[in-house]
Amino acid sequence: MKFLILMMLSLTLIVGCESEETMGEEDVERIDLLRDMKPEMGDDKEYNLYALFEFYDGSFDSDEVSKGAKERDKLDLLHEKIELDDVNQMTFKSNTAGSQEEELLGIEETPTFIVLDESGIVLETTDLDEVTDFIKEEN
Repeated sequence: MKFLILMMLSLTLIVGCESEETMGEEDVERIDLLRDMKPEMGDDKEYNLYALFEFYDGSFDSDEVSKGAKERDKLDLLHEKIELDDVNQMTFKSNTAGSQEEELLGIEETPTFIVLDESGIVLETTDLDEVTDFIKEEN
């Protein structure tokens, strides 16, 4: 019986080590990022909101400046539609082009809104109305 238990423990350790070895550094970084972004079990509200924007500060390209102004308007609208009472935490990241978050999360368009619960990402969208509908519906 003891031998069987030792075999099971050894097998568990071996399988655990193999799965960590097959994970790349980027996978580990993504898991760490998501762990930091999502709410903890003891938090008051069910969701955290993470929003990534690109304002193109310092750009001389008129198209980029225009796009940045539109994204600032969306940030203002987000503040109007969602209050801190609706979510546990709201985090805003600006000028995210080439950032670690953008790369690890595979963000291709901004603004991107990510809603997380304690299990991970439950909604990822570029549509602000979709975010507000989801959060208001759940509360």
